[in-house]
Amino acid sequence: MLFSYVISRKKTNISRGLRFFLKTATESILGIIVAEQKNGLLQQYHTAACLRDAWPDDKIGLRQLPQWMEFHLRDGIEHFLFYTVNLDSDILVDLYEPYIKSGVATRVHFNKERVGTSLSSFALDVRAAILGDCLYRFKNHATWILPSIDIDEYINMKDGSVFEGGKVPEDYLGLSWDAIVKKQGPQPNTVRSMEFNIFRFALVQPGQLEISSVLREPRVQPLCPKFVVNPELVRHDLRAVHVLEEWHAELGPLRHLGRSSLPTPS
Repeated sequence: MLFSYVISRKKTNISRGLRFFLKTATESILGIIVAEQKNGLLQQYHTAACLRDAWPDDKIGLRQLPQWMEFHLRDGIEHFLFYTVNLDSDILVDLYEPYIKSGVATRVHFNKERVGTSLSSFALDVRAAILGDCLYRFKNHATWILPSIDIDEYINMKDGSVFEGGKVPEDYLGLSWDAIVKKQGPQPNTVRSMEFNIFRFALVQPGQLEISSVLREPRVQPLCPKFVVNPELVRHDLRAVHVLEEWHAELGPLRHLGRSSLPTPS
């Protein structure tokens, strides 16, 4: 069976789109596909972040999301992409809605069929799809992106010497990357990514505000780093991106909330 398509352009107050008519060789219309461009992502951002689908959990699930969002918006993230996958509930959508309406976030939804019985393989496939989508949506629209940070993770900049004036600014999540590049010396257009190692620290009890923690691991761990990426310089699948510039771990560790942690070293 042969197919052809006809494109018609339309303009509305909120988007510009393409309409595809799927036809057989006898000109019978099988269906219409409408692809619309959302003008919100046509803006320019210095630092943006992508958040994969959150999960309901009594410790680090949806309960933690609002304060995590407020923290990152306050400290320099200008726009978020929220990803949802195979939703069976409107709870997550309702939670995201205020941020979407205020213009600081955009929601991207995936319907992805699970093939086989391996949940871990399915989760890896979903993560790969989200990373790739995040990278290419922010090309030409963001200088730096946090493509895979989770809602139980916080980047903590503790070395004020990389900033002018010697003090970490409040909006450090938007300013740190350029400051690190300038401090370390490479040309700004040559740094593709930066890696941050992690340490875990104890969570507060459910229902309490996460302000600080008295227990954490005694040292930064060499496992499971997260990245900040310059999307203009990354040309391949984000799964294959390695850190091209080495930064000292003491510059900025990633704080990872964990159920069990070790005492803070003296």
